[in-house]
Amino acid sequence: MTDPTTPQGDPAASAGQPDSTPAYPEQPGAHPSQPGAYPGQAYAGGPAPASAPARPGRGLGVLAIVLGLIPVVFGSILPFTYSSLYSTFASAGLGLLTGASSLLTLILGAAAIVVGAIAARRSGGAVPGGIGIGLGAGLVLSTLLSFVVSSSLGAFGYW
Repeated sequence: MTDPTTPQGDPAASAGQPDSTPAYPEQPGAHPSQPGAYPGQAYAGGPAPASAPARPGRGLGVLAIVLGLIPVVFGSILPFTYSSLYSTFASAGLGLLTGASSLLTLILGAAAIVVGAIAARRSGGAVPGGIGIGLGAGLVLSTLLSFVVSSSLGAFGYW
């Protein structure tokens, strides 16, 4: 009669002989399911490590980039609308609209600098924060230069 725990077609088990596969020595600290593994060796076929949680500075860096891009987008669209606005508004109304747009650009550029600086100090937000600082600084400098040039041209009667 055969033992029910041994497979029927295994001649070594039915003859009472030991298993014919060679035994390898276990490495100290190895996982039992991996014979011959070295200590600290990663498991083959195991689950992938969980992704790192979002860093707090990255969201602020993206916000700084968005704050810097809003005036760039609207500033590139606004000159195309001047011809239609010029026929609708008087010259003073168009100047007021342009001044309000420049003031909004100055405020959003300054906000991009501040938020970008905060993001750059936090871990994970150095690159987006730096981009936000660069966009904001460019906006603030170009708007201030525009104010200076417009004021000086107006003061000398060219405007």
